[in-house]
Amino acid sequence: TIITMEGKKFSIDEGLKKISVLSVILVAVLFFTATGFAEHNSSADLQPEWSAAGMNMDYTVDISNAPGSDPIDEVRIFRALDYTDFVCEPKTGWELIPDLTWYDQDLGGLTKMCWYYTLDSNNNIQGGEHKIFEFSATVPLGGCNHTWKAETRDEESSGSGDWQIIFDTTSVDDEAPSIIKKIIGTQDERAGSCPPESNNPNSVCWITDETQIEIFIQEKGGCGTSTLDFCEITYTLDGGAPILVIHKDFKEGELSWEYSMRFKEDSKHVLNVTCKDVAGNMLEDIEVFKVDSTPPETDKTYGDPHYPLLITETNYPHWITTHTPVTMIAEDGGNICAIGVNKTYYRNYGDMCTRVDDKYCADYETCMTWPQNDEDELDWLVYDGTFTKNDESCHVIEFFSVDNLGNKEDTKWQCVYVEDTPPNGELIIGDPSIECDPINESDCHWVRDHVTEIDLSCIDSKPHPVNNEEVCFRISFDISPWLTKYYCDISKGIMQGPAESDWCCVKNDKLTIIFEEDSLHDLEYYCVDALKNRNIVDLEYFRVDSNPPIIEKTLIGPQVGQCPPRPGTDDKCWIKDWTEAGGEGTTIHIEAHDNDTYKDCTVGKVTCDWWYYLDGVEKKGEYGLESPFDIRFFEDTEHELHVECRDALGNSVKDVETFYLDSQPPVTRKWYTGPQYPEQGYPKWINTETWVWLDAIDKPEAPCA
Repeated sequence: TIITMEGKKFSIDEGLKKISVLSVILVAVLFFTATGFAEHNSSADLQPEWSAAGMNMDYTVDISNAPGSDPIDEVRIFRALDYTDFVCEPKTGWELIPDLTWYDQDLGGLTKMCWYYTLDSNNNIQGGEHKIFEFSATVPLGGCNHTWKAETRDEESSGSGDWQIIFDTTSVDDEAPSIIKKIIGTQDERAGSCPPESNNPNSVCWITDETQIEIFIQEKGGCGTSTLDFCEITYTLDGGAPILVIHKDFKEGELSWEYSMRFKEDSKHVLNVTCKDVAGNMLEDIEVFKVDSTPPETDKTYGDPHYPLLITETNYPHWITTHTPVTMIAEDGGNICAIGVNKTYYRNYGDMCTRVDDKYCADYETCMTWPQNDEDELDWLVYDGTFTKNDESCHVIEFFSVDNLGNKEDTKWQCVYVEDTPPNGELIIGDPSIECDPINESDCHWVRDHVTEIDLSCIDSKPHPVNNEEVCFRISFDISPWLTKYYCDISKGIMQGPAESDWCCVKNDKLTIIFEEDSLHDLEYYCVDALKNRNIVDLEYFRVDSNPPIIEKTLIGPQVGQCPPRPGTDDKCWIKDWTEAGGEGTTIHIEAHDNDTYKDCTVGKVTCDWWYYLDGVEKKGEYGLESPFDIRFFEDTEHELHVECRDALGNSVKDVETFYLDSQPPVTRKWYTGPQYPEQGYPKWINTETWVWLDAIDKPEAPCA
């Protein structure tokens, strides 16, 4: 059946104007038959050939008229049966009858058709020309070679012309391109897999800057493949803006692509590989890589005791003991991406089998000349916790750490003395001092308070003494139990605890103690070096006596006045010498004994000296006398007697007293006043009126008379 409008080709002012607003539904078999003698040779190119399933696509039909052909003035486009939402776009200079529905025998089913025509011959498709018509349609979910139909008619005369049927196909590409990644080189899958799971931000592949990422892109399709359109690779760095690696456009027929890359920055990289085929199927592969090419940093620390406190280039030499814990603390490098430390290794030189010259421990510069060699025969040990050193000597400890990607730290080493030998203590007692009988098998010494210096010193032993010793002491007292705090303050030391019985330590290798109390003291002391190596406590007893002897004088024989004179007074005492007295002069009896104020702290062994001044001139007496002894004078005159007594420690007392000696009788005179005869001479006569006068003058002269 041939359906025409009013039995003729439509005229501009009649049929076509009317038909343009009609929606004609044809439910019949439509046959187009050429009714004229004009001829043309047309072709159609429908694009895109490939489309993604289920997408609403824009299509173009490029209608070409072969050279020499009659002009084309009508074009009809028939929808492939499985497509939907078929909408044709208007074309300038052409009229459009859209959405015509009928059954098409060639396509084998009910379909839609768009009918374009032009009444202006200037818009015809002339021979050798082409025009593009546009429409859109929704792609089915699958299928290959879906048939589209187009018809063109040339213009011969009204209602006549040759119809030419053209077929083209489209296919549904329902698969996006595929991607395969291979990670070549160092990698770690502890936070995911390598390559990581696509589009999963929690799946991470750890790599280094030497690790290659190989990317393989392959176009795919169920009924053959279309063509890759483009691929673009970008990445973000720590959440920053995307950085373009490459943009690749493909030519017709290119179905695969390979690309190799690696990251140079230590950081978190989010890699985005986006590829699109010409059907519009899009692949977006987003994967997370963390790049860590920075090795760990290992810090070796010493627990207590060690000296000095800081381990730096300038703090050499350094000392530890066989009890000092050596700790390795490794932290993986990288501010943002640090995979973590895998193992720390160490080895030690300086024990009995691997002696090290002491020079390497003497200073930092020499230590750095240590001939380190990772391939040395000495085995590396895996660090699994703190360790200690066994032998006293110079030790070289080598160490390094490796992270979970195999990034190895450069080998480090440190040189350190291992020292367990405590300093030796030395006690020197100054003068005056005397040994006394041991107390509880400990040495005992007599000393004087405020005078005798007791020097405590510490001498660290070679070959590599740590020095920086402290003298520690405590002092007990038989009167008040403890005096440590008092002497600690004087010594500018530090009490080691709050109790009175605690020790005082002075940061010095020498300390001088001078006791200030008369009594029995026990002094305990020890030496400790900077490593807290300490020697055995030494206990020494000190009997402190600073009281001088007591001098007692007794006068035997003639004496007048306050005798003996009291020191510091105006007492006057007259005695007789032994020259004129014929053995009956005055004796000065001296007894001297030590002061026993404090029990068991009287050293004794008193000796005395005496001398005197006679009218201002010094006269020798006797020296080194033991008590008792007597003093006798033989001159009638003023005597200034000096008696000085001392105990064995030199505690002395001096007694100065003045004695007046008078061993001559007085001289008596007699004379008369009044009647007497003769005036001079003897015998003499007087009467009862005569006065008899007497006076007496003592000898010698004052003040001794």
